[in-house]
Parts: sequence; C-alpha cells; structure tokens
Amino acid sequence: MKRSRGSPFISIMTVNRNHAEGLRRTLASVGEQTFRDFEQIVIDGGSTDESLSVVSTFREKINHYLSEPDRGVYHAMNKGIAIASGAYVIFLNSGDVFASGEILATASEVMKRDPERDLFYGSTLRKSSDDGVVVREVPEPLRVFDLYKFRLCHQSVFYKRVLFDELGGYDESFHIYADIEFNIRCLQAGRQARRLGFAVSLYEGGGMSSRESAELGSERERLWSKCLGSSVSRDYEHFAWLDAEYRRLKGAEDWIETAKLNPLWKNIALVCQWRWKRVCKTRRWGRVR
Repeated sequence: MKRSRGSPFISIMTVNRNHAEGLRRTLASVGEQTFRDFEQIVIDGGSTDESLSVVSTFREKINHYLSEPDRGVYHAMNKGIAIASGAYVIFLNSGDVFASGEILATASEVMKRDPERDLFYGSTLRKSSDDGVVVREVPEPLRVFDLYKFRLCHQSVFYKRVLFDELGGYDESFHIYADIEFNIRCLQAGRQARRLGFAVSLYEGGGMSSRESAELGSERERLWSKCLGSSVSRDYEHFAWLDAEYRRLKGAEDWIETAKLNPLWKNIALVCQWRWKRVCKTRRWGRVR
C-alpha cells in the first residue's frame, strides 16, 4: 500500500492455522477499509486446509505472507512484529473482523492528533448465544486492575511498533495470556494509553483464552505472580471479588427499585427472561467444557 503524507502507516497482522473460512472473513474485512495506508501481513502456521487458496484469492492485497510451522500463536505474532514496518500494529487474527469499514480511518485521525500516546484501544464486539452482540467495554484510564479482568482484547488495540523494540516481544512461555502480560509490561513501563470512543473489532471467540481448564488457572496464577508478586496478586484477587460482589448487589438493588414501579405481569416476564438467560449461559459453558 502507498503511504500518504501525514497519516500513520499501520501494520495489520493476521495469524492463521487451518481456519480458511475465518481467514477469508478477516481479509475481506480488511479489504473493506476506506483507509489505505496499511500493510497486510499473514503469518500461517503451515496450514493443510484451504488457507493457501484463500491467500491466493487475496494475494494482491497481502504485502507479506509466511507459512511455516510455529511454536504457537504468540510465536507467530512475534514473527509478524519482526516483519512489520508500520508506525502502529494491530493483531486481527483469523476469524476476527473490523467493526466497520471506517475503523482505520477514524483511528488514524485520533493517532495524528495525539502522537504522544503509545497505544490506542477501543471496545470489542462479540456475538452472543442468542445471535445478538455483546459489547466489551474498557475503562479509561487503563489500569493494571482492569487488565486483571482480561477485558482488553488485542484485536481492538493499536500498538506503536517501537514498543516491541523497547520492551521486547510477547513472552512465549505464556501460551494463553502473553498479550495480557505485554499490556501489563507497557503500563508498568509508564507507557500512555488512550481509549477510542468506538468498537474496533468483532472477534470470533472460541480461542484459547475462552476455555476453562487447569492450564488456564495455572497460567493465570503464574502471570500475576510474575507481574505483581504473589502477595500483591492475592490482594488483587480479593479486590476483584469485592468489585464483582459490589456490582452484583448494586444490580440487584437497581432491579428492586425498578420492580417497585412495574406492574406484576411485567416483573413476572422479567424473571422468566432472566431465568432463560441463565439456562442458556449454563448450556453454553457446558459445551465449552
């Protein structure tokens, strides 16, 4: 892609392995962007499905393509970082798509007006079990405590490329939470983050961090012990529980106040709706496990 004077050049990195249909959706989404000052990098882990055919279809829109076995998704992302020449990078992996065709154009305008910031993050959309859309919001200012809740999705973050030179790449000893560890590193190094006032991506879900397992718990514990120390990590766990409990009770209090103003039939309908959502959630988590 040609670079325009005054606009930040962006590297879009897409990691893929045997997910041809997801790769097709991602590359089509990138192609719909009205902003053109970017390069598309595809790092493939040696796929044996139709991924190569998809790459051939989009070959004129792909600036760098590498296909070889890797040690995992973060190893692949580190390969992409080594290739990237953009001032900013974003990781839109196979199956993820931009929330609209104006995302890069809108984000680039914010970057031009605020060049001192090191990363820009937006909210993330995810499809719900009832075919709706759930919005994952991230507060501002961004704190380590917010990252403890794992609410910052790399699909919706634009990083300055130089961050990876100065702070190092993803820690590949983490198979699931290496992106969280890097975000914490950025904040602990005093790097400045700014929230974008819009959703950046719709992510597919179903990835490594969406599964519950003994490995997830073990890696999560190791992450916080490394970044905060074991004693501080335990305090964060306690504060996170208190925060969740406060939100639960506040929600119940608000519901009760609303229920006092509702007719009986409406409250019955609301309880039935709540119960149905709980059943759907239980079934969904049962499938994941």
